Amino acid sequence: MTQGQRHLSLTDFDFTIETDTFIRAPLWMIGPRSYFSDRAVPQLEIVAVPARTMAAETLRIDGRVEQRTTSSFLSRKEKIRKTLNKPNPIDIDPARYYADLRQFGLGNWSHCLNQALPVAILLRDHCLKLNQLAPIYILSMDTPSKIRDIFDLLDLSHISTNACITSPLIDISVSNSSIIHQKSREFISSITNQVSRMVLSVPQVASAKVFLNRKPPYRSLINNEEIKSLLNQEGYQEVFMEDLSAEEQIALIIRATDIVAIHGAALAPLMFRNADHGSFRFIEIGTPGHIVPFFRNMVEPLPCFYRMVRGLPNSSMLSDAYMDIEKPSMQFTEKHSLKPFRLDPASLQFAIESMDYRNFPSDAIEVPRRT
Repeated sequence: MTQGQRHLSLTDFDFTIETDTFIRAPLWMIGPRSYFSDRAVPQLEIVAVPARTMAAETLRIDGRVEQRTTSSFLSRKEKIRKTLNKPNPIDIDPARYYADLRQFGLGNWSHCLNQALPVAILLRDHCLKLNQLAPIYILSMDTPSKIRDIFDLLDLSHISTNACITSPLIDISVSNSSIIHQKSREFISSITNQVSRMVLSVPQVASAKVFLNRKPPYRSLINNEEIKSLLNQEGYQEVFMEDLSAEEQIALIIRATDIVAIHGAALAPLMFRNADHGSFRFIEIGTPGHIVPFFRNMVEPLPCFYRMVRGLPNSSMLSDAYMDIEKPSMQFTEKHSLKPFRLDPASLQFAIESMDYRNFPSDAIEVPRRT
């Protein structure tokens, strides 16, 4: 039997992954003072989010194995261009299966790292377990170069195209992609040692206390210099993750003892951090237009001391927020998630100085500014 024949003997498969019921730890969310008549908070606003029992969930990943044509992921401009010009041919290896990962929205670094890559590793391990060749992965043209670098580092063969291709295909359907985030460390367990060895060879690019900042215009700090000055005094080094290689980003997250970060895809490499890398302190800065528990959930099983600091809403956010106060809409998030915002430095300083409190004392209102 030839290598190609052996590879082309896969059959349909499915994975059913169960998450256990667990108690999510309580959260202290720190916000600014407020003098609105309906919610006057003359000192710092400290919101206690109680512990919560999270229900068990089920993730089903189905793999249908057949010779067929993939869907197209062409943009409108690409579709017009295709009608005017003959598209470039795509070389397909008939002795290999292809797995289409483009459904995961590969233009987003976090979606690539926290959804597409764990599924890619899961598929590879399935094939290797059956003594088959690993599939070749189909990525979109807007997949970040750093993601392609990670696929190369992990010896995951791939091509990039937005067009349809006809090939022997592993067609993937995922019932609940949010569970992939919770189980991602389990999915990538086969490469954990490989990643750890890679990190050992990466030079130190930042201190162990890092501030993961964002460049304008999206979700950036309006009072950036004020916040940078505060964090510099506390020993934090400013880092823009997009300026680092994929290996450097992973190494930085694994080595850090203290992280202050604006919510965003720069935190995606947290997936590679595990309990063996030691405890760390993590302050996530949430834009008032988009506060979600994604990265909080990611660090839940780790020895991590976590705080959320909420930014100051601007006037347009406030008027939109009060349109339907009982049920905030996705339209609000879509409109305001990426807008620049201001952060109250007193809120951030309180979060830093209170990191060692396991329970806040009843009189913990604010920490005096250092002189």
